[in-house]
Amino acid sequence: GNFGSSNEIYALGTAGNVLYFSQWGSAIFGPSLQTGRWYHVAVTNTGNFATLYLDGANVASGNLNINTPSSTNFYIGKIPDPEGTIRRLEGLVDEIEVFNRALTQAEIQAIFDAGSEGKCN
Repeated sequence: GNFGSSNEIYALGTAGNVLYFSQWGSAIFGPSLQTGRWYHVAVTNTGNFATLYLDGANVASGNLNINTPSSTNFYIGKIPDPEGTIRRLEGLVDEIEVFNRALTQAEIQAIFDAGSEGKCN
């Protein structure tokens, strides 16, 4: 979507060290994260209901009016404009997946339970 335009983007990140998922308007907030360790983070949304998962567990959910235009860009780690300089991931990412449906909590838990072996063989 358009950065800074309410309801037009999916944003998964941290505010300070607090995990959040937002559509650049409202947000759902999870727990505080520690640096120096791996986390499994997942988000599902069905309609305007979003659920945030951390290490296989549901940590937050709520209604977010999500209206991301089709044919928009998908960025991981850093957006390609001046905002990307200050809004960027300072860490590592492994095994990103985007699904065309909301996974169940059991499916998310199974992916987390795969541990360091990962879901991919």
